[in-house]
Amino acid sequence: MDVNTQKLAKYISVEVGIFIAFIVLLIYRSLYEEVLRQFAPFIIDLFNLIPTLIAIMFVLLTTHFVLLIMKPPFTAGLNHVMRSEADVKMMWQLLSYTIWFIIILLLIFLFIPDISTALIGATVIIAALLYALQRVVLNIGGWFAIVFRQPYKIGDRICVNEVSGYVIEITVFYTVVREFKGWMAGDSFTGRHVSIPNSFLFEYTIHNYTKDTPFIWDEVMVSITFESDHDKAKLIMLESAMTVLGDNMEKYHEYMTRKMEFKELQKEIRKEPEVLVKLAESSVETAVVYYCYASERRVMHSKITEKILKRIAAEKSVHIAYPHIQWVPHTESKKM
Repeated sequence: MDVNTQKLAKYISVEVGIFIAFIVLLIYRSLYEEVLRQFAPFIIDLFNLIPTLIAIMFVLLTTHFVLLIMKPPFTAGLNHVMRSEADVKMMWQLLSYTIWFIIILLLIFLFIPDISTALIGATVIIAALLYALQRVVLNIGGWFAIVFRQPYKIGDRICVNEVSGYVIEITVFYTVVREFKGWMAGDSFTGRHVSIPNSFLFEYTIHNYTKDTPFIWDEVMVSITFESDHDKAKLIMLESAMTVLGDNMEKYHEYMTRKMEFKELQKEIRKEPEVLVKLAESSVETAVVYYCYASERRVMHSKITEKILKRIAAEKSVHIAYPHIQWVPHTESKKM
């Protein structure tokens, strides 16, 4: 028996048990009312609420059961029309939360006959919750902002308050990411799941690696000595990057250009890696700039670095600059 079948069997058994309890209470209602009326009349009102509570629980469990059945065909159908599995999961979460919201509203209006009393009570409860559970309310507000403003969605790679990760779940109260970076260098995964309260949306800057494209810019920088052949160094870095990246930058040039909001930004998109240099205190900093898939940034960086090091090691006219100490013997000055 697989996991989904076990879940279905569990919910069916629970709902059957609740239904049986409901029937039993209806049958023996007259008996316990007669006994309690003699010894503890005030408890009768509490016991009278039991059928209502059972009915509410039955509706909630039935809703959960129906959503559990609906999820597989819903996700299977959307997998053919949505961009990715992450988008399908986000759409399912939005639909399920909407259904829960409608069911809860219906329960309120069905089981509280006096609408004005219900509205007044709801207003008082909401005001109290806003005061006592400010952080919880902020988390819910953050969830609404995430759903409707979409600073990120499931499947995006984000960084917020020094936490970087791949978004795998967005709930009403928190966002779950599969963490990368952390104590690891580059963009390697740490193996941890990190839960971030949705209220962070109002407190911190969100960096989204993949908001509009799956690509991200990167550079490999090497410090070259002043005495080196700098034209040769630039050629080595350019060819090393092009060997690793292939024709990807040229292939996606038009796509990346369309994503830029202004013509000034479109001019920044290159068809091939670009080499830039800068004078430093004791070297010439030479960098090759390129873009690649965000998920491959560290791998591409490593491969390009390896190519550059091998090429420079075989080239006598190019040398890497590095900090070092040179001992100079002290010579006493001649005595007068």
